[in-house]
Amino acid sequence: MPHWSRCWSRPSSSYDRIRHDFREVYNEHIGSGAGRMRIVEEAPARKKAFDFRFSHQKPNKYRLTKGAAFPILAGFRNFVDYNPKTNTASWVGGFSNVREMWSEIAPELVRETAAATREIGRTPDLIGKSRNH
Repeated sequence: MPHWSRCWSRPSSSYDRIRHDFREVYNEHIGSGAGRMRIVEEAPARKKAFDFRFSHQKPNKYRLTKGAAFPILAGFRNFVDYNPKTNTASWVGGFSNVREMWSEIAPELVRETAAATREIGRTPDLIGKSRNH
């Protein structure tokens, strides 16, 4: 069994960043209205905002649902390099490379997720289970 601890200690940060940034990227590159999508959830009134403790981003009133976030996170699997001799995995180019790539390709990933939502169905579970997304 591979030793993933060094590699996978950072996905929580990426996962938080994807969930935090989705709405802003959508509104900036596609148009307003991300907050009305069923794959974007609003913090309950009693909580006021969601925390993003792994990415150390400011609390936000909105976040992407889990079902829609995992296919985006899975897209970064190509940045994982497995070494069978040492039975370890690492990020290609380091984790800073992964963060830079998210900043660069986020608009396209958000566009694809929004399109998949319209085509597959507007519920987060369907997006997360889709083999085409």
